[in-house]
Amino acid sequence: MELIAIELRIPEGERGGVMAGPHDPEERLRAAVQHLSLSADAALARLPSVVVRADELALNFADGLLSAGVHAGLTDAQRNALGALDGQLEAMSGTENDALWTDDAVRVSAEWASVRRLAGEVLTAFGWPRVPPGDPGHRYIPGS
Repeated sequence: MELIAIELRIPEGERGGVMAGPHDPEERLRAAVQHLSLSADAALARLPSVVVRADELALNFADGLLSAGVHAGLTDAQRNALGALDGQLEAMSGTENDALWTDDAVRVSAEWASVRRLAGEVLTAFGWPRVPPGDPGHRYIPGS
């Protein structure tokens, strides 16, 4: 597996840092889906305010999906649930949907309510608990 480094740009005046998260691919996916299933305020609170939190929610899921390589060995229900969630996030992408990628949109838009519902369906399909993840998927580690 090839590792890709991602640079997080911090606004001037903020301290630098790096993102870290679970290393087990299935744990990474489970944590990302659990994170997406949380209430809007709970999900946003798990991410630092120096990032675009709506984007991080989606990126953590995409990263989890890619790292788990989850197409082989899935049941139809699992594949369909993941596909529906991924499809919903994909449908929200693009510059024409910029308004959906704000904290307010995560709280009030029907699209993000659908993301939360679909994430719950993924949890059910995999038999994963509907609880906040033990790790937020990625956490901000302040630099020196």
